[in-house]
Amino acid sequence: MMVTFIGLVLTGIIKILPCPMGQRVNAFMGGAYLAGLIHRICAAITFAYFGVTLVTSSISSFKANTGNPNPLYRLFGPDSLCPRWKDIQDIVGTNPLVL
Repeated sequence: MMVTFIGLVLTGIIKILPCPMGQRVNAFMGGAYLAGLIHRICAAITFAYFGVTLVTSSISSFKANTGNPNPLYRLFGPDSLCPRWKDIQDIVGTNPLVL
């Protein structure tokens, strides 16, 4: 995950920074065409592991034996990864900057 993120940053910085640093990164990556190709490959890998993460977390959350057959309890129960109202209350209660 970190390798693809760094690949996306390095190849994306070329378009953001039209300065000598961006030109050096462009030359290091082999030019604009090769940097674009590396960027697309890293993006495809990133989307692939994001999709795999969604699928595996969905499968594991609905296969979990919680003792409650209600699918909404599995999705929004206390052991779920989905944010709940209690999470928002905890954020407001612990952060002095949130009004």
